[in-house]
Amino acid sequence: MTPRVILMTDGKPTDSAGEEEAKKKVLGAAIAFGPAGFKEVGLPFSVPIACVGCGDCDIALLQAIAKLTNGMYVVVGNIAELSTFFRRQVLLIRFAAKFASDMEMLRSQLALAAFLAELGEAVESAELEGMMQLLLAMLCLSALEEGTQQVTCMCISVYHCPTT
Repeated sequence: MTPRVILMTDGKPTDSAGEEEAKKKVLGAAIAFGPAGFKEVGLPFSVPIACVGCGDCDIALLQAIAKLTNGMYVVVGNIAELSTFFRRQVLLIRFAAKFASDMEMLRSQLALAAFLAELGEAVESAELEGMMQLLLAMLCLSALEEGTQQVTCMCISVYHCPTT
């Protein structure tokens, strides 16, 4: 699986030149990690950024970073929510490992929901959809790194990943 960055932030970048300039710099950095810029900065593949906004944060900025990097975002208000976020990240990786050789299961949102339910995780449909998108992005990136034809085809048809 492709590594990813987990960015914990108040979502309010600061810069002596002002807030808008700071946001431009943050988005520029995000582009460097994403599909549009990773090669230019010498990365072997793009790196999704999972944004964890803490408290009253700039949700639009977190969404933009996640979109630019094929990552995800979540806003947490307390430690319990943060714990849930990290636990679900681990469960998503466990799901991918368990069904690594079964593309049908990996593409199935119902299979992911059943897997999470077996482990006692009740996930709302919007969050499940986000987890599925992250899983597909991780699979696409892994497939493109390895040149795995079956997964690459799945990426093109389901997630519209670029081909090599």
